[in-house]
Amino acid sequence: FLVLSHIIKYFGMLFLFRQVGIGAEVVPALELLGVYTVGLLMSLMPIVPAGLGAVELTYIWLIAGDDQALADLVAAATFTHRVFFWLLPILIGILPLMSWIRGGGGLSDLSTDQGFDPLSAPAEGDDR
Repeated sequence: FLVLSHIIKYFGMLFLFRQVGIGAEVVPALELLGVYTVGLLMSLMPIVPAGLGAVELTYIWLIAGDDQALADLVAAATFTHRVFFWLLPILIGILPLMSWIRGGGGLSDLSTDQGFDPLSAPAEGDDR
């Protein structure tokens, strides 16, 4: 599922780059794939959650360089990519979470009142 997820995100980014006006003659699809891969590596830096900011800066730096007009388009595409593939799933996930909490679920279901305490020492002869 992880590979499929990254393939979908890459094609989403490719689509967004084309929609903001960055054509294939400016950034070919394979070049964008390379930049996307470097962005994934940058997201592993533990400076900020999900590499937020470091990935976008990588995209802008590698694609636009010092071309300010292209940098603005790349920033627009990467910001929109973050909204669709990072923020939107979080907002959509809040709905089932709220439904689960209001429906009687929640942290109360995870209590240790059911006879098993993971922090207690095992009884003598218990093979836990």
